Amino acid sequence: MINWEDFPYRDHFKIPQTPMISKDIYPKDFKPCELLSGEEIVWDFGAETVGKCYFTLSGNAVVSVVYGEVWDEVYSSEDQNSNSWYTIPKDKFEVDAQEREFVSSSRRGFRYARLICEKGSVSISSVRVSQTHYDVRTQREFVSDDKQLSDIWDICRRTTLLCMQEFFEDGVKRDGILWVGDARLQALCAYAIFGDSELARTSLLRIANSQRADGAIFANAILSGAHGCPHNIDYMFDYVNDPPYRDEPRFFKGCGMLHYIQYTMDFINMAWEYYEFSGDLDTIKDLFDFLKRALDYLFTLSEADIVKKLLPSPSQAKRYRQDVDQGGLLSTYYAFSVYAMKNHVKICELLCDDKEKALAQERIADYTEKVRKFFENGECYDRDKSGVFMYSVTAPTMAYLSGCISKEEYLCAMNNIKGKEALVVDGYWMYFTLRAMFEAGLVDEALQKLRRYWGVMLDLGATTCYEHLNPDDLYVLEDFVISRCHAWSAGAADLLIRYGIS
Repeated sequence: MINWEDFPYRDHFKIPQTPMISKDIYPKDFKPCELLSGEEIVWDFGAETVGKCYFTLSGNAVVSVVYGEVWDEVYSSEDQNSNSWYTIPKDKFEVDAQEREFVSSSRRGFRYARLICEKGSVSISSVRVSQTHYDVRTQREFVSDDKQLSDIWDICRRTTLLCMQEFFEDGVKRDGILWVGDARLQALCAYAIFGDSELARTSLLRIANSQRADGAIFANAILSGAHGCPHNIDYMFDYVNDPPYRDEPRFFKGCGMLHYIQYTMDFINMAWEYYEFSGDLDTIKDLFDFLKRALDYLFTLSEADIVKKLLPSPSQAKRYRQDVDQGGLLSTYYAFSVYAMKNHVKICELLCDDKEKALAQERIADYTEKVRKFFENGECYDRDKSGVFMYSVTAPTMAYLSGCISKEEYLCAMNNIKGKEALVVDGYWMYFTLRAMFEAGLVDEALQKLRRYWGVMLDLGATTCYEHLNPDDLYVLEDFVISRCHAWSAGAADLLIRYGIS
């Protein structure tokens, strides 16, 4: 049970209703048909889509519908999912003689739909999905003679758009939740692609509403209603018998209230970046106390407490190599903290709070010293929270972006770990990895890496961006819990604009 007294800010900001838009999408080459018992049909909607599905059916039959983001997913079994809390989305309908419209039990995020006639016979007159997303009014054009870059922009655009719902959802199939780190990257993409800041503003307010009394910011904002389960996504959890994340201290409606403290820093970064784009000083004033409380909370934690709350090692990747660099190291955390605190200093200057600025600067000096100790031998060799040793990429990336180490020290560290560096597989850290490379002048190398990461998705037929990808080991094709429409992986769009790539 949630003790609501621990969360006194949950109604602090009134969240305006999000303007939404709907459009009917139909499968390619659809023709009315009749299926007998044991027969089936698969429809391709041409691209990833999200919304409720409608089927006009008649006959005397029991039919089931299985949804998938890729073709193989509609034929997959549950043992192809690396986590027990996710099941393949399905519907079952009992059809009588009279023709009528059946609707999916909740929203679906998918490209393919497989309808199976389990018993009797069924006539299928029409199939459609009412695709719904945030009502974006404008769109920035990306002009390039390079087809691959144009195609990368397009899948980033579509991913960002579909994941712009009532708030920034991490993925439309799974989880449908406002994750703080994901939202920061989604906001950057929304600025770059659509020139929109309103969804970032209301997402920031939802995160603030979820703050605990002691200042803690959880990794997701589910307490403010920013989660799609169960009313939008009904196949994620067995709420009663098998709550996910059993080792976490609290649950809310089956969702784990995860406490990854790097995401607290993303709350601060997202607030500053929102102001940079929008110039909305009033919202920053409204958020300032929440930002200060969040930082004060982090500085009550011992190093042992910090390690417990770092980002985890991704279970999806453990089958092929353990040293996956998802930023869950002390070295990365300290550098990430310096980056965020420098943005906090900018906010303090904006609001003329000299006392808070001086405190933040003291903390920056302390953490900068901690970061530099990890680079005393010209590389960063650290271990994640599970104890796995790795030559980190995220640590030098954030140490350089935060100004803790120089460009020369960054280049030296990256060169010294070449060939033994840990893998960066998720779009979130791939974004920062490439941003550091661009900033350090490694433009050709960064572009090559960008083309490789998103180009493999295109080669696989993707119409939206995958949550995780190792271009050299396509385990993503075997594990259907991994999202194929995940907005934290759309950061190539921001990079292309930010660094003037065409």
